[in-house]
Formats: sequence, structure tokens, C-alpha cells
Amino acid sequence: AARVFYVTDIILTVIFTFEMGIQWMAIGIGPYFRQLANKLDFIIVVSAWLSLILSWAGLDASTLTALRSLRLLRILRPLRAIRRLPALRMVVDCTVGALPAIKWIMVLGAFLAMILGLFGMQFFGGKFWSCHFVPDVNDASVYEAKSTQATCEAFGGIWAERTLTTCEHDAAIDESGDPLWPVASFECGMPPVVTKADCAALNGTWRNSEYNFDNIGQALVVVFITSTADNWQDVMYTGIDAVDVDKNPVYDENPWASAYFVLVTMLSCFFWANMFVSTLVDQYTKASENEGVIAMANEHSATLDKALMLARTQAEKEKHWAERKTKSNFVKVCIAIASHRMFNPIMMGVIMLNGFALMCIHADQPGWMDDVDFYSGICFQTIYCFEVVVLM
Repeated sequence: AARVFYVTDIILTVIFTFEMGIQWMAIGIGPYFRQLANKLDFIIVVSAWLSLILSWAGLDASTLTALRSLRLLRILRPLRAIRRLPALRMVVDCTVGALPAIKWIMVLGAFLAMILGLFGMQFFGGKFWSCHFVPDVNDASVYEAKSTQATCEAFGGIWAERTLTTCEHDAAIDESGDPLWPVASFECGMPPVVTKADCAALNGTWRNSEYNFDNIGQALVVVFITSTADNWQDVMYTGIDAVDVDKNPVYDENPWASAYFVLVTMLSCFFWANMFVSTLVDQYTKASENEGVIAMANEHSATLDKALMLARTQAEKEKHWAERKTKSNFVKVCIAIASHRMFNPIMMGVIMLNGFALMCIHADQPGWMDDVDFYSGICFQTIYCFEVVVLM
């Protein structure tokens, strides 16, 4: 297989060299090097020949640090297709042409990340530290192993009554065979770890989280992870549990801390990333228009005519409410209501209010919310029926 690839490499290099020579004779050496694609072809061909010459001389290019990268240039050979595929060339040209605009978007992203990182340092700086214990050495299981009050207190634990959970109670009944096993029992527990000093007193290790806001570098890393929308919730949970500097975290201590991470996601993942993409799309649209790729075809013209006709029909319908002649008093009332300038805003408000009511529905909601949902649904449905009758 290695011999086949070696021979194929020689054949392709000869073909590319023959092509380059024909272009030199056809357009001249000077005009040839004025195009960026031709310069790339020349570099690829020269690096391929240099690698082959070194191998024929018995010297492997991979053994030389300076020439090792030349063999990697063979990977660029598929890029030769850019010059022969207009659509692909347009994409590359648009990307290169958008670099000036992308430069300022990158600057905006850097400033945005720095500001968000500074906010994170103010909110969470030094608060992601927590106490860790060695399993089976100084963790909670060691205290739970003390079965008497004397041994528990001698070890420094807290002897207290604890109510078993349903699963623990069922497991205790299955294990002991006693259906009257008590729900509450006394056991030895680890003293609460509130501060860094408590951790040191219990021979624990005061350790920082892998991702934290203790400095601007770490803060930028957290902002970047959050902006990728990939496992950023783990950092958010750490921020929610954070209490203060030199304080051990407490579960769900500050749920409002999640607002910071949601804000970072919205600004960096949605706002900034969409600006980046829209710049490339705008550049591609301009290039397509300049090259005449996007032209108004007949089907597009027909679509535009349909849109204009629909707009005129809609305008006639709006005019219809005020000018329609009828002898029915009921129809006149409906026309007066439908043509009133506040009719559409009121109906839009009703729709938005209905949507808000639907968003408030959640699992395990109290009974009064079920009643509100039921009766509000009847009210909204009545209003919609009234709208249909008026517009008919």
C-alpha cells in the first residue's frame, strides 16, 4: 500500500507540474503569479518536488524539523479545486472579503467577553472554593460508622436523630425483616462545614473549582465555555451554590445567580455569534449580486406580483369595513367594531395575554392554577368566537 501511495504521489506531482508549465506558456510567468490561487499551486508543487528529491537522496524530510512541514503542504492539494469551482471560489472570496468587518466584530466580542468576565469576577470571585474529603478516611462515611453516642462524640461527630426517607425505611425493613422498624433513628453525622477554618479542622482539603472567576483569565474561560452553550450549566450550578469568600457552598443558595449565565448566553451565543454569521451572509449576498448570480427570475417575479396583489387585497379589505353598505343593524355594529382603530391592538393584547397564561402552566401546579387555566381558557375562547363573528 505504501508503494502505491508513493507512485500515486509522483504521478500527481508530475501532472500538477505539467499543468503549471502550460499556464506559464499560455499567460506568462508574471501574470501567473498575480493570482493568489496560482501562488498556492506553485507552493504546493515546489514543496512536493522538494520532498521527493529529499527522499530520492536518501534523506527523509520527516527527520528534519525545518522541512517536516513541507510534507504537510500536500494536504493543501484539494484546495486547487477552488480555482475551478466558481461557487466554492465565491465562498472563499466572500470569507476573505469579510475579514475587515469580522475584525471589528472580533474586537466587539473581545470587549464583550472582558466586560462579562469582570462582572463575573465581581459576583463570583473567590466563591467557588469548597471543602473536599478523602473517601473512607475523613468523609461522612467514617462518622456514620460510629454506632454509639460515646464513640461518635469522641471522634468529634454529632449524635442526633434523623428521619429515614421512604427508600431508606423500606430497605431497613427488608434487611432486618422487622415491619415495625422505626422511621427515625439516631446516628453519627459529620459536623457542618461552613467556613474554610471548619474544613481545616476536619482535615479536609480546601479546593477551588476547575472553572472559576478568581482572575480575568479564568473568567474569560468561563465566559467562552458559556458562549459555546456546551455544558455551561455545570458552572452555573456552582455559581448558584456559592455563598461567599472562604465559605463552603450551600445547595441552591442563590438561584438568581443563574441570571448572569443566561445573560452571557444571550449576548455571546445568540447576539454576537449571529452578528458574525450575518456579516458573512451579507458579504456573500453582495458578491452574488456583483457577479450576477442572484437575478430576478420569472418565478421570483411571479412571487413578487402575488405579494403585491395580496397587499392590495388586504388594503381593499381594510377599506371595505368603512365603506360597505348594508341595511342590517347587526352588520353595521360589526363593521363599526372591526373598523375601529383599537380593534386590532386589543385583539393582539388578548393573544399575548393568552400566550402568557399558557406559559404559566407547569407540572404539579396547585389547584387554584388549574381553575384559573380552565376559566381563562373559556374567556379567551369566547373572545375569539366574538372576533370571528365580527369579522364574518
